[in-house]
Amino acid sequence: MRLRFWFYFLLPFILIPLQASSQDYHYWSEQFGGESSLMGGAVIAGVRDNSALFYNPAGLTFCDSNSISVSANIYKLQFTRFENGLGQGVDLNYNRYAYYPQMISGRLNLFNNKRFSAGYGLFSRYSSRLRFHQRYSMLGDPIPGRPGEEYFIGSMDFNNEFDEQWGGFGISYRLNRSFSIGLTQFVTYRYQYYRAALSTRTVSNDTLFDMSSINVSEDALYVNWRLVWKVGIAYDSRHFKGGITFTSPTVSFFGDADVQRELSFYNLGDVIPGSIKNFLAIDRQVNLNIHYKMPWSVGFGLRWKGDKTEIEVAGEYFSEIAPYKAVDAEYHPVLYPPWMFGDDKTLRLVDLVAANAPVLNLVIGYKQRFNEKYQGYASIRTDNCFAPSPASLPDGIWFIGRTWDMYHLTAGISRYQKKSILSAGLQFTMGSRTDMEQFADFVNPDFENILDGIVGNGMSGTDLGLSLILGYTYFLGNSN
Repeated sequence: MRLRFWFYFLLPFILIPLQASSQDYHYWSEQFGGESSLMGGAVIAGVRDNSALFYNPAGLTFCDSNSISVSANIYKLQFTRFENGLGQGVDLNYNRYAYYPQMISGRLNLFNNKRFSAGYGLFSRYSSRLRFHQRYSMLGDPIPGRPGEEYFIGSMDFNNEFDEQWGGFGISYRLNRSFSIGLTQFVTYRYQYYRAALSTRTVSNDTLFDMSSINVSEDALYVNWRLVWKVGIAYDSRHFKGGITFTSPTVSFFGDADVQRELSFYNLGDVIPGSIKNFLAIDRQVNLNIHYKMPWSVGFGLRWKGDKTEIEVAGEYFSEIAPYKAVDAEYHPVLYPPWMFGDDKTLRLVDLVAANAPVLNLVIGYKQRFNEKYQGYASIRTDNCFAPSPASLPDGIWFIGRTWDMYHLTAGISRYQKKSILSAGLQFTMGSRTDMEQFADFVNPDFENILDGIVGNGMSGTDLGLSLILGYTYFLGNSN
């Protein structure tokens, strides 16, 4: 029966999602605090301000006085391009202009004891936007089974946005003159909205105006609340500082997701005689439990301090997360018309699946004191991609983003006053990758591949960014 042919022919395109860029697979995109950001995060050993709450809570007790800090990417430019993403010469481009706070935090002493310190803060841990809207049309013969030429119109609509906020409270205790320990408790909130839609249409170039279409779309909206703990140890001496941290895996305690997935084709029955003319597979499930995971990590840093110069080398290793289902949906009747499929109409279409590859990131930061009021900073850091291999994931909706390694360079300056510190600088970001699999090939539509064309590895990805970083710290008491 030709219907069975269509069902099993099109089923893989339901179970294999659109390969649309969705989320950034990078842990070190954002840094926090004016001076810590300008050091590129090379502060696990030498952090001595409120950002220690995030980088190494053991450093809180080495701060000189109570203070309040605010830092922000006051302006951020980002340019992303997928060259040949929809076929030779059909590119996908996205330009983003944004500003957002990185960190709002404070520090205070506990129990009137200089050995005990506490910190509190709110961090914009991750923030990303990626949107594509592209259309391509041509006159050719995408459906050889029909006489004459047809107009082919292919389009891709993609929108993904996600934000993750970390709020935390930390304590630190100085064991002796040189060593301290610390612990931070974070509560995290993650929001993500994702939509990817790929459609192809053909219209005959004659008076019959025969039209056919194929559509594939995925929609997901979820929120997820989790807990994270960070433990740190810090060492401080005249010329050397050291630090080690351990960040726990996330523990999800609340969240829900609404997910929809659809595949349909219209007016294709005459191409293969005896097959069904129209077909729809669709499922939508709401209020699903979601458990989005982040791995454990180990951070380390070593800083050398001279009279006017400080250099720190730091890194962080993030563990692997095996493939898992962030959303485990129910079996639903999804195939229409249902009477055509008998018992074969029940499937699970809206599972969300994910995995994380292990990653090691490294950074070197440089700090130079010019005089009593001004200090300069520079850094370079890696931001390696933790995207998994698609072949390792189970069936379901999975998100692919900028699957290339990134590099960040920063430079800036701080002005010290008696009661405050003002920091400003720039961050330049770059990354690229070649030989990537295309999303579709609209230039050479192929009916046997639901008019998407036979995709190859001819796509290249490029990302460039420039951010203006500002930070301000105000000291509540006497400062040194």
